[in-house]
Amino acid sequence: MHFTEDFSKPKIVYMEIQTDNTKEGYPFPCFSFDERNSIALNTAYIMCSDTVDVRYILGILNSSVGRMIARLYVTQLQERQFRMLAQYLVKFPIVKGPVDVQNEIIECVQENLVQKNKEQEDRINNMVYQLYGFDNMEADYIKNIL
Repeated sequence: MHFTEDFSKPKIVYMEIQTDNTKEGYPFPCFSFDERNSIALNTAYIMCSDTVDVRYILGILNSSVGRMIARLYVTQLQERQFRMLAQYLVKFPIVKGPVDVQNEIIECVQENLVQKNKEQEDRINNMVYQLYGFDNMEADYIKNIL
């Protein structure tokens, strides 16, 4: 298969340089879902999967745990800027949870794509904490350091 076929698949799209400053409107990390056959040029990249629904991966990447992972695995450029290159992202430890949990995360992500919802984001965060085996104290620690 030629890589250009990936553009016609549902995919995650992300910018190479991301800013961690939610107070000024920069969510971090910031991964988006595309199913409109869009292409990415220059400093934008795509991520596809033939084995896992990318909305599941998107839920993990945009969660609090995803934020912690991104801060640990990618190169920090300035105080709040990070460089998201594929060579770093392929090392992200993405847990392949049980199918029912994957489906629930996918459902929450899909609802959030239609209309941003803090309740859905909290549900995703809680499921991801459980997937990674974090207890309540560890989850609270992650929330507080980010």
